[in-house]
Order: sequence, then structure tokens, then C-alpha cells
Amino acid sequence: MAVVSRGGAQAQSWPAKDIELLVGQGAGGTTDLVARAVATAMEPDLRRTIIIKNTPGAASNAAIAQLVASPPDGYRMVTIGVSNFLAPYTTDATFDPWALTPIGVAGEIVYGIGVGRNSPAKSIAELVALGKTKTVSYTSSAVAGTRAMAQLGKLTGAKFRWIPTTGGPEAVLQAAGGHVDAVIQAPADMVPMIESGELRLLASAGRVRWPAYPEVKTLIEQGYDAVSLSFVGFAAPPKLDVAIQKRLEAAFVAACAKPEVSAAIAKFGLVPSGTPGSDLTRLVKESAPDLIAILSEAGMLKKKP
Repeated sequence: MAVVSRGGAQAQSWPAKDIELLVGQGAGGTTDLVARAVATAMEPDLRRTIIIKNTPGAASNAAIAQLVASPPDGYRMVTIGVSNFLAPYTTDATFDPWALTPIGVAGEIVYGIGVGRNSPAKSIAELVALGKTKTVSYTSSAVAGTRAMAQLGKLTGAKFRWIPTTGGPEAVLQAAGGHVDAVIQAPADMVPMIESGELRLLASAGRVRWPAYPEVKTLIEQGYDAVSLSFVGFAAPPKLDVAIQKRLEAAFVAACAKPEVSAAIAKFGLVPSGTPGSDLTRLVKESAPDLIAILSEAGMLKKKP
């Protein structure tokens, strides 16, 4: 009872100081920009400043490791995506991402499939046909992006092989230069090359079309039940007091619902979500099994789930 009492008292007085948001990527990137837009909009509701602390390293897992070592008092959060939930299986990370307290999903990343301008594939159907004559190589900087390609292979019998890269720009350049057959990446990385004519967009690998290219259909619209899922979300340390979680969650959802925040999220190439923590958990559970299988096939699993 004493522990419950202390938690209840803490929740009643919270927040008594400013809150820190750890961003696992450098300043100026998509995750950073989305995080700043949402955090700023949460401040009036919480009546506290949310201080952004960029903590890049270990594929954004350094920030999560730092969060897990923090007390569950509601004064520290972290940005998180699907790939972070795979860290215990692919790295030496010792934290359990499933133990984190989910706060919400700001927006979903809508991946796209593209090929270099000299590629013989002018459509997804032609890319699939190519994959039936040879193994089609494709780049992606995030395992979350590979899911649609793996599903496409299972649906059609075409062969696709993932070539991991250290960043989105590298993934796009490999495809644009003809070093690989295709790329599946986020809009922020692909659009400049599409606009220059070096890259051809064949499909949106998300649930919706890209706003910048509304004429390009999704894989589902083209007859292939394949989707790549990822997002920019917020999470707090494990065992956070439920009352504090609910207040953070409510402030998060309200912030994302503001027109200027929703517009900013869309501008940064995401589909605005603004959904609570339960949606974050659902999205990860939906895609994690496929991604673990992909990592296993690529020989990238250090330990099994």
C-alpha cells in the first residue's frame, strides 16, 4: 500500500518540473522534426517545457537504453519506432523494449518502392517479373521497410534480396546508380532523386498513396497485399504510474490533433496518426514477426525471440 500511496502522491503533483524527450537521431532529421513539433504542442497542456535531447548512436537504441535506466517518474520520454523493438535480437542491447510504457504514435512512415531511371522495370508487375528470372537486389536503411518486399516475394514467387545500408541517402543512391535493382525507403530520402529524374517511383508501400505523387498507387491497389509499417512514436520508462501515463497520452493525442502539428507531420513525409499508446503496441505486434523472419533469413539475428 505504501508504494501505491507514493505513486498516487507523485501523480497528483506531476509535473513539478520540465520534461526531457530523448531523440535517438540527430537534429534536423524526420524523427527530430516530428518530435519537436509534437513536444512543443504538448507544453501548454502540461504547463511545462519539454526539452529535446538528441542522443544518436547504436541505431537510435542508445537513447532507449538511457531511458530504461531512468526512474519511471514521467520526466523523461523517448522517440521510438518499429526497428527499436528488434534491437534485443540483432544487437547487444540489454533492454526490453516491450517493457516500455507506450505513449502514442505521431505518424506512420509511408515507404515507397523505386528503381533507377535505367531500370527495365517500369511497374511493380515488371519488377515482379524480373524477380522471377533472377534475384532482385534492393536497398533499405531500416528493416521495417523490408516487410513489403518480403511479402511481395511470398505472394508472387519472385526473389528479392535485401542489401542493408547505414542511411536512407545511401540506399537511394545505390538504386539510382544502378548498383542494386530497387530501393524501398521513406519519402524524405527518395523525393529529391525522384524529382531529379534519377529514380522512378513504382508504388507506395504504405496504406495510402504519397501526397506528393498521388498518381502512383499503393501495392494493395495494384493487387498485392503487402505493406511496410513504421512510425514515429513516444514511449516512457517501464512501470510508469498509470495516472501519469494517461496524462502524457492525453497531452500527446491532443497535440497531434492540432492542425498545425498535423500539417507539420504530413510535411515531413508521414501520415498523421495522433493515436494513443495502444496503437503503438498494435503496430509493432502486426509487423514484428515478419521482420524477425527477414532478419533471420539475412543472417542478422544474434539471438532468437
